[in-house]
Amino acid sequence: MRMHRVVAGMLVALGIDMAGTARSAPEPGTVSLSGRLGWTTLLLGDVNTSIRSARTAFRADTAVSDIVWDEFGGAPNLGMDVDVQITRKISAGLGFSYQRGHRRHEAARAFFDTLTFDFANEQFEENPSFHAWDVVGTFGLWVPSAPGLHFGLQLGFIRGTYENQTILFSETNAISRIEFTQGSWDGTGPVLGAFTGYEQSLSGNLAFSARTGYRYRNIRRPSGLFGLTGFDDNGHYRFFMSGPMAVYRIDRQVDPDGELVHGSPMDLDLGGFYFNIGLSIRLRGAE
Repeated sequence: MRMHRVVAGMLVALGIDMAGTARSAPEPGTVSLSGRLGWTTLLLGDVNTSIRSARTAFRADTAVSDIVWDEFGGAPNLGMDVDVQITRKISAGLGFSYQRGHRRHEAARAFFDTLTFDFANEQFEENPSFHAWDVVGTFGLWVPSAPGLHFGLQLGFIRGTYENQTILFSETNAISRIEFTQGSWDGTGPVLGAFTGYEQSLSGNLAFSARTGYRYRNIRRPSGLFGLTGFDDNGHYRFFMSGPMAVYRIDRQVDPDGELVHGSPMDLDLGGFYFNIGLSIRLRGAE
């Protein structure tokens, strides 16, 4: 994350240093192609809540010796926009962006089991990740009195996938057990955003571009498949469940009836604030 901030800062400084005067709105009829790189904060409310809950439970267990169980923060954002200048004040276009993020969680606990009167060792690992892309239509309003400054609204849809893989290893003097789980859920949701943009001319058809704004991007209850495979000294076992994304307990994956233990359905909320920088090229101008 620090590296992305440094790179972004260097690019901003370079763009400002190379810039001449701010570029006013392109002539009506001009088509502009922009490539963007930036950073987006992510809400991920239900996902981060489940991560915090698991971390709290581990920290409350005095048998836990090591734990790394961090929430999702932000993620890099890659994008491309095609805009057409309709009038000197109004533009319209189409935008595409892509994001992905990953976390690795680890915890270990060692304790004396009072039921079996045996020393037990457990290790947990969890690898949650997501990737998403969106397509939006953009409506822009340029400010004639402040060349290069413009505002915009975005409306479209997002397609996202959330995946989680876990490993639980448990060992005593009498028995050892290892469980693997894998879940993958995907869905589609609306995108509604607003931004402020600014452009500085670098040459006749090339400009430095920056945007900052907010996007609502919530995928309600993505659905998919969750599976558990376990091995112990008595053999192996396997369970599968399809349905909405939910919290599955890593410490005890099946209940006494043999059903997978899970919580309430969750949303995949990828909304948040973003800041992008890039280059904008005029492909053609009005005659």
